[in-house]
Amino acid sequence: MWTFMQYVNFGGKGVISKWVAKDIEVNASDDFHDLLNILAVVPRDLWVRPDYDTLTPPDIGEIRWKSGQLQHRVFGFFKDEQYILLLGSTKKGTVYSPADAIATARQRKNDILNGWNQTIKYIWK
Repeated sequence: MWTFMQYVNFGGKGVISKWVAKDIEVNASDDFHDLLNILAVVPRDLWVRPDYDTLTPPDIGEIRWKSGQLQHRVFGFFKDEQYILLLGSTKKGTVYSPADAIATARQRKNDILNGWNQTIKYIWK
């Protein structure tokens, strides 16, 4: 039902692929991919808490999960039959504070919609 795409940085790399590979633990990565497998086949109106929530204003949302003692978020938005993954964040120990992560995600969404940045498919095993 849903295809997951990810924001591409200026070096041509997918930001979520990089975040998953370098910034979160293996268990958190596995939990994230398990959640994506579920959300991929769920209608939009069933994307609700605790796995998903929209922000205010509702221009972007967050895929949410807890792994170990850490809460993780991937900010993104719906576009056609796709969910565009913009930025990953861990509530503690991340280089982004929650406010900066949300601001960065909104800027990336704007960049995509204006054609300034591209997306690529997010692929996981």
